[in-house]
Amino acid sequence: VKQNANLRKEFLNPDQNRLYSEIFTGNTFTLLQNLYFDGRLMSLLESFLKEILTKDDEENPFLYASHEDIRMLQKAEQYIKDHLMQPFPGVEFLSRICCMSRTKFINLFQKVYGVSSFEYSQKKRLGVAYEFMKSGKHSVSDTAKVIGYTGISNFATAFKKEFGILPSELLGQFKDN
Repeated sequence: VKQNANLRKEFLNPDQNRLYSEIFTGNTFTLLQNLYFDGRLMSLLESFLKEILTKDDEENPFLYASHEDIRMLQKAEQYIKDHLMQPFPGVEFLSRICCMSRTKFINLFQKVYGVSSFEYSQKKRLGVAYEFMKSGKHSVSDTAKVIGYTGISNFATAFKKEFGILPSELLGQFKDN
């Protein structure tokens, strides 16, 4: 299972793969084949959804997080997005926005978004930096300062970790174009 903050990728198990193959091997369908197709498709869908919905709590945060908890976490997410150019507000502040204890906020945010609230903020800020530099109009040092880094080396390290390329290399690619 591969998961990020907004997308979860699931793979078919061997039985589901067999059903999938049965469904998509024929080209023309008669009425009887259409009924067979519909039945096989429903079996595949049932099997896949049953597997997803019965994942344990570690893999499926929506089984143990209430709709209200999710709604509150979305408030924290929106706050982070709206204040990207400011220093990270801290877990205490974000947990108060969500009306949760610090511990509950830390655990739920990690499980729902796949990263800590600080990492989430960093990833969003680095995304802004990427777009700034992609324009070719901003230097590495200016971009680092705008998104809150005081040292270029820390910015370059975080940028390379996130995107697999140094900011100066990215800037060079877009200045050449």
